[in-house]
Amino acid sequence: MGFNRVKATINQMIKIDYREKPSGITALFEKNRIPHKIERLKFADYIIDDRVAIERKTAEDFVISLINGRLFKQVINLIKNSDYTCLIIEGNPFNTDYDIRTEAVEGALIDIEICLRTPVMFTKDVEDTFLRLTKIRKHWEKRHTGIVKRDGYKPKNIKSQQLFILQGFPHIGRTLSHRLLTHFGTLSRIFLATKEDLCEVKGINVKTARDIHLILRTFYRKQ
Repeated sequence: MGFNRVKATINQMIKIDYREKPSGITALFEKNRIPHKIERLKFADYIIDDRVAIERKTAEDFVISLINGRLFKQVINLIKNSDYTCLIIEGNPFNTDYDIRTEAVEGALIDIEICLRTPVMFTKDVEDTFLRLTKIRKHWEKRHTGIVKRDGYKPKNIKSQQLFILQGFPHIGRTLSHRLLTHFGTLSRIFLATKEDLCEVKGINVKTARDIHLILRTFYRKQ
């Protein structure tokens, strides 16, 4: 599937959960003067452009959360609230002080990557995690901005076609497409909605509503 993208401005600010401060990563953001905002995040450790949710775990925390059953709940929560998700594991989860079978760790990683469709990235230490986060932000800025023309992809059923149409709008991904259709019921109701009506949908801010309105109500002129 080919992707051609129109350049647009994204939210440069990386949101960081305040509980990440003791890790030392926020200090690296400050030292390198990278735009960020520390706040209480409900479902992720880092959020990029309000669309990419990233959970960071040390190898030990990964194993502990697997043992106590917290791991999969956290990943599912990421998926429910974000268009794109990622799990970063800092260190080697196969080499910790906890008594857990290798097969259990392998199984968890497979479930997360294959069944839950959430990529898992491994980093060596805090500095490596910081570098990975900055690279993700830069790559996102380069590859995932503006209007997406999804050449070669042809959805077959009505539901997929509805979602496909909505995901052509700026900043509208999988999650927001589902929310819009759930809220309004049909595409025609979405297209006729006021900006105030659109903002009633969780995740649709004033700027996104304005962009949707602009696209739907701008008269087409042949170049």
